[in-house]
Amino acid sequence: MTKEEMALTVAAMGAYVILSARQWRIGAATIAGSLAWFVLVAQVVMPALRGNYGPVPFPGYGYLGEGVWGIAGGIFTNTGELLNVIAAQAKQDYIYWLLAPLAFVSLLAPDVLLVALPALLVILASNFPPTYEIFERYVAPVIPPVFVAACIGLSRISRIFDALRTQTRLRTAVSTVLLLGMAGATVYAQSILHKFPASLLSPAEPDPHFATAIGFTQVIPEVASVVVEDHRWLARLAHRKGLYFLSATSPDADYLLVDRRRAPVTNVPAVDREQAIRRIAGSESYASLRCEDGLMLYGNRSAIERDGALFAPYEWEHDLNKDFGGLIRLLGYSLDNPSVRAGDTVAITLYWQAVQEPITFDFTVFVNLLDRQWRSVGQHDGRPNDSTCSTLDWKRGLIVQDWHVLSVKSDAAPGDYDLRIGLYTQADMKRLGILGPNGNVVDDNVAIPLSVHP
Repeated sequence: MTKEEMALTVAAMGAYVILSARQWRIGAATIAGSLAWFVLVAQVVMPALRGNYGPVPFPGYGYLGEGVWGIAGGIFTNTGELLNVIAAQAKQDYIYWLLAPLAFVSLLAPDVLLVALPALLVILASNFPPTYEIFERYVAPVIPPVFVAACIGLSRISRIFDALRTQTRLRTAVSTVLLLGMAGATVYAQSILHKFPASLLSPAEPDPHFATAIGFTQVIPEVASVVVEDHRWLARLAHRKGLYFLSATSPDADYLLVDRRRAPVTNVPAVDREQAIRRIAGSESYASLRCEDGLMLYGNRSAIERDGALFAPYEWEHDLNKDFGGLIRLLGYSLDNPSVRAGDTVAITLYWQAVQEPITFDFTVFVNLLDRQWRSVGQHDGRPNDSTCSTLDWKRGLIVQDWHVLSVKSDAAPGDYDLRIGLYTQADMKRLGILGPNGNVVDDNVAIPLSVHP
């Protein structure tokens, strides 16, 4: 009821009243009222709600023009490009999967499908991929007319049988074939689209990356305002006080959530997003809260002071508190097993904290397993958090959970070893020194004991 383009669907209902029931007055009033409402909402209400955040964006229609009137004019001035967008293979697939679950029976009532036409054209004319994803919310106003058209299509077949005075057996046979065909088409379509029955027979585990993102969104309180760069997260945060997607006009909200691992679903150019991230996250008013699997959560310091208790601190097994160059502190670690066999793997989780900001070096972590003669029997190097949490993005106070897995050589002799851990820059292979109480460099790595047994 709050989607502005739904007024176009109601206008199509008015057209259906005129064409089907010949009720011209009711139909014309419905069309006129719906179009007036659409213009009022798009040109007056929505801009008023946006305030100083610029004109109303219509993702996916920029090639036609800006705003309602610009897009309307572009339909006539950029007709060729519009037809190319509508005729793209992805749009043909969309129509196929829209009608296939009902075995295309909906086509028997084209006048009913007229009601779905405005919403369908809005979808087909967009070059913004989420708009024409068959399981996205944009399909909602299209589905009811498709199902109603299928029902009316079946009833029309029945009336044809009546007119032809066909035998009951033939009518029953044809009806049975149609119903079985629709049922089979539904199973076929949903199995190909991996929704049903595959999801019931073997439920898929949630994507770990998006599970982490969902965990971030669940912690953000309802009183907060949030800026996100991925449209898929909007529904998860819809009940927050303020919600914005990242752009050049994004406000300085309480929290900013960005993704450094996967490209977000958005129509905002990467350059504009990066500038907006630097503008918000680079401000002294913001601090880093979390960096996990490439997901960065920044918070306004006043919001953190208000909501800080909601963000559970990390816990680790062993404290270290080693200061690397006055920039980064290794707070502690957790080791899965302090004693392993040759050929086994060693998993260690490190907990780093940014001491200063900005950190102008992109540091790499090394974890090297050495014997007492400093011979290496296992090593793992990588930027923090599987190379998804660059130290360039860290702000003072941020704690990063950083895991490393290394394999112990199969010919490693039993005995006592050390995991040697430190930081270096790949450009010059220079290690960051560890500072002592007097501020002098006392070493360039931390030693954690580990034993290899037969």
